[in-house]
Amino acid sequence: MSDERISLPAWGPRAVEEWMKRTEDWSHALSTAAGLPLHRRVLLQMVEAFAGQYLEATLDVKTESSTVRFTLDEIVIEPTGTPPSALSTAFDAPLVDLARDLWSIVPGAKRVNRAVDRQVRDLTERVERLRDPGRVRLDVHDVELEAGALDRVRCEIRDLRLEPGRTAMLVSGPIDLAVQVAPATVARWVERSQPGTRVVAVGDRMEITPADRRWTFVVEPTVVGAELRARVVRVRRGRVDLGLPQRFVRTYSIPIPAPAPLVVEGAALDDDHLTVAYRHPGIRQPVSPDRVRELVAQGSRRFTLADLARR
Repeated sequence: MSDERISLPAWGPRAVEEWMKRTEDWSHALSTAAGLPLHRRVLLQMVEAFAGQYLEATLDVKTESSTVRFTLDEIVIEPTGTPPSALSTAFDAPLVDLARDLWSIVPGAKRVNRAVDRQVRDLTERVERLRDPGRVRLDVHDVELEAGALDRVRCEIRDLRLEPGRTAMLVSGPIDLAVQVAPATVARWVERSQPGTRVVAVGDRMEITPADRRWTFVVEPTVVGAELRARVVRVRRGRVDLGLPQRFVRTYSIPIPAPAPLVVEGAALDDDHLTVAYRHPGIRQPVSPDRVRELVAQGSRRFTLADLARR
């Protein structure tokens, strides 16, 4: 259903004020008595706000164990299922209201311009056909972690939903991450697996100097399953630079790091970049509607996951 993918826009100057008005009923919508369509609407409005406020912005998000900094490139909704029937559309009226509001804030949408009007109308119709968010995709770059830098990350969240109750829960199915790892970060991984060594990334190779500093080994990295393998092809000492005959070549295996609860699904080397496919089992995060609206209104670019639940 590639024609149904919707890339959410950044907000214009008045968008926050209009969004705040459209979300005044969140506390009711997330109460146990409210219907499922209302929960979908709140979720879509949350995703809309995250894109509107933070596209091309650099964020600092603190989890229980670390802080992650990244720049948000794009958020895309990839719906699943089939267009709703006339009967189900009647029950999903709040989604239709959201669809009509969602693109009305796009700069220039209200101008008397047929081309713009036609584009907005087409986008509105696509949002009106949503039965649920399906899969939400986030693209980010310049990711900074304690473990090192990542060039780009594509995060695909399946079955994202809100579970209502006294404390609403943001829940998802499995999350797939495609992570492009900077060469310098790969070098740090190798250093951690071989204590005392110094590792430098040089093009598509690495230079490894053991703790005794007697020799420097030039290695060619490869990937096999969930392992990074370093094949020694040359040795250096001072001005001496020797290629190794095949029978003397050694290969070192380094497991690709996978901080819990991530699992490595696969990896590949493309030129001098390592791309790793991870899978996360999914999230279950308490959220406070009033707190989320407050964060959106403030436009804060530093927050913790615990902030989402604070009343």
